[in-house]
Amino acid sequence: MKKLLYTLMGVCGLIGFTQQTYGQGQGSNFDMYNYAPTLNNPAMLGNSDEAVVKYGFRNQPLPNGEAFTTHLITAGVPIYFGAEKHSRLTLGASLMLDNQTKFFKTNGVILNAGYTVRLGKHQYLGAGFQGGFSQRGVDLKGSTENQYNPNTGRFDATQEINETIDGQNKSFTSFDAGLLWTMRDEYGDDKAFLGISSHGFNQPNVSLVGGKEDRLASRLISIAGVTVFHRNHLSIVPNVRIMNQAATTNVNIGTWIRYGIGDTHAETQRKVGSIGLGLWYNINGSMISSVEWHHPNFFASIAYNTSVNNSIKTIQGAGIVELCVGLKLRRKAKVVTEGFGTNP
Repeated sequence: MKKLLYTLMGVCGLIGFTQQTYGQGQGSNFDMYNYAPTLNNPAMLGNSDEAVVKYGFRNQPLPNGEAFTTHLITAGVPIYFGAEKHSRLTLGASLMLDNQTKFFKTNGVILNAGYTVRLGKHQYLGAGFQGGFSQRGVDLKGSTENQYNPNTGRFDATQEINETIDGQNKSFTSFDAGLLWTMRDEYGDDKAFLGISSHGFNQPNVSLVGGKEDRLASRLISIAGVTVFHRNHLSIVPNVRIMNQAATTNVNIGTWIRYGIGDTHAETQRKVGSIGLGLWYNINGSMISSVEWHHPNFFASIAYNTSVNNSIKTIQGAGIVELCVGLKLRRKAKVVTEGFGTNP
């Protein structure tokens, strides 16, 4: 039994060290942040003119053969107001299944509401608020010391179970809020964006030990990007994300490069679909690359995060893989205006 307890303590310590020091904690740190709006800025879901349903997956392997894995399902529906439908209320939700190795799990639901208004001819401001209802705990599923192999540090489910162990669980509620400013070009596409959000600002107690406190540190996230080139269906969009939590800072800086494909929009003369490449550098010592494909009715993207920092490689293991697929169920017609300086 002592071996088992020491193993669990080691796992929890590794999770905490990885999250606090390197910002590689599950769920809150999808590198493809634009596909995980509820985990990055509650106002991002309301920036879309589309009703969407998307699925995201993240796998961060560890050297011992275990892995941090996250499954994220998100849906959002905009409701328009006003004669020209420039203002919208967006209601959404996310379901997250977060496995921090086989023992430690966090499952939760996020309920999101955002409101976006038009500030001027090309500018919009959105505000979002959400509540997350989660349960975290140790889930041994009947694994015991008899199944533990000290040579590999893993459990062998083929061995007989000779005792029963009950895990501990903790339920908690967290609240997030965010603002997102966007500027659109004359064809109704985003030209620049700037956002800031606070996650877990109520700092819930997530301790698994009764009578003890383990406050979840609030997280501040800033995002920004601008289209510096858009011509002949090719666009270049440098962007940055900055996360601050528990006295640590995590920064991804890079760019999206996209090329329009498919049919041509009758009014804007731009392609209705696109393929894209994303490249980012993380200041903690990793490189992220992504490939995406957008169709008028669906999209898919995959990313790979590889460490160039030896100290992270020791903890992280192989590279991190992310995947996102989704459906665009309904889209409002683009607001096309006159003369704002970009070309198809």
